[in-house]
Amino acid sequence: MDTLLEPEQQEELRGVATVYRGGLPQTCRVPGVMWFYAVMLTGRFEELIELIDETVRGCREFGYDWELAFVLQLRAKIQNDRPGGLPQAARDVDEALEIFLRIGDAWGVAEALAGRGESRENHGEYGPAADDYRAAMRYAADLGAHGQLPLLKVRLGGVLIEAGEEETGQGLLREVLEEGQHSNRDAVPFARIQLATWLATAGRTAESREHLRKVREEFAERSTPQLFLGVVEGSLAALDADEGRYDGVLEAVRGAVARMDDRLTRAIAPDALLSQLLVAARVLAVTGGPAGAADGARLIGSFDALRAPRPHAPRITWHSRTAAEEAVRAVLGEADYASAHAEGAALTLDEALSLI
Repeated sequence: MDTLLEPEQQEELRGVATVYRGGLPQTCRVPGVMWFYAVMLTGRFEELIELIDETVRGCREFGYDWELAFVLQLRAKIQNDRPGGLPQAARDVDEALEIFLRIGDAWGVAEALAGRGESRENHGEYGPAADDYRAAMRYAADLGAHGQLPLLKVRLGGVLIEAGEEETGQGLLREVLEEGQHSNRDAVPFARIQLATWLATAGRTAESREHLRKVREEFAERSTPQLFLGVVEGSLAALDADEGRYDGVLEAVRGAVARMDDRLTRAIAPDALLSQLLVAARVLAVTGGPAGAADGARLIGSFDALRAPRPHAPRITWHSRTAAEEAVRAVLGEADYASAHAEGAALTLDEALSLI
């Protein structure tokens, strides 16, 4: 994916994005609908929702049922990560599922069920999300799409852990790891990251670190987007902080941010960057005295404000948020904490990142 951000590729993508527009018959149907990705990868994020809304309207006007369901799923994926976008995402995946069921597209049904599971997971509705992932697995198995099953199993394992069914959930993740080379090539590192996340919240930091190191080794052997490398580096930095080893952690956080911070990450994975604010806050509080703790409180305030439109978060986020606040409050009094937190809430993401 990183190669698509290089100047030559960007010029070609801008040409594609300029030639087409939303709502045309050719941009409502495959392959023309893939124009949407050219718009996204050239950084026109402020236009993205409007353009895909036009495509949805075009599909309705032209009577393109299958295409409408396909585009609704695309819009849901975008809305899942936008402030205030989850209700629209839920409506879109429900409608897409209804269309695919009506026209008898089993593969579309499987995709829509997985999409609805993701939307419900983002709402914190773990039980219904698990039901959707199980149903998607059944459809995929019936279709013989066995390569998709490991990824769906990882998603199911993750939501079961979040729902409190840790043993069942982590068991599914370990099954994917045991299947190893017979599994989808993306499923194994995804399973390791999910398992490492759970282990971190359970205080089993050594095991968590071992899984993350293996992911880093796997990523080093292939072309991997910087976003994923940054996530792994940031997670390892958080483990250092969990273990009370702060030397070099702030530098590691800066390195993780440098890998991740681009237009695409801010659009499709904003939490990847926001999570680093919390790790940095904890380090600053422990190593930087009152001034560092004040900056830590500002980072927490910025995190809270920037993430406020998406109030639900997985347990690893609240684990990190709680640890950061405890570290800061151990240095600052209530009034000083409240004042610095309020200052942080007014910061932009760029301003918050400059404190790290």
